[in-house]
Amino acid sequence: MFESSISQASDSMYLGNIAVVDGLVRQFVSDVMMADDIEVIYHEIDRLGHIFSGDDAQYTAPNGWLTLEQLGALLITIYQLEQEQSLFLIVRSALASFASELMDLLPLYADDERKLYSSVDRSVKKLVFALLGISYVNTVK
Repeated sequence: MFESSISQASDSMYLGNIAVVDGLVRQFVSDVMMADDIEVIYHEIDRLGHIFSGDDAQYTAPNGWLTLEQLGALLITIYQLEQEQSLFLIVRSALASFASELMDLLPLYADDERKLYSSVDRSVKKLVFALLGISYVNTVK
């Protein structure tokens, strides 16, 4: 049992591994920020939506985490979402909210790249921690 948990934690496709989740979210940020077409953003939202709702068989998740009651409820709270009928729709809504948050940061910090990167990083950590079920408290103002 313990060996299985260690093996999963180091698996590059295990959604309980912070490095895996962080990598997926940071790639999403890159894809969204570089997108020249809204359809690219929708595609990326759907792609990650399928991964974090358990629909992508390439990825494994912690037991019982990818459910409406667990991840769904947390995302609804953190991103102040409406209750949806499926985990996929909740994850999609959270990712759309996150993407919108990123787009709002661009003009806000257009003249200060350091503040932009810092703000994006805080938003990334908030989402990564939520997807992992870890409490994230932003202490930087």
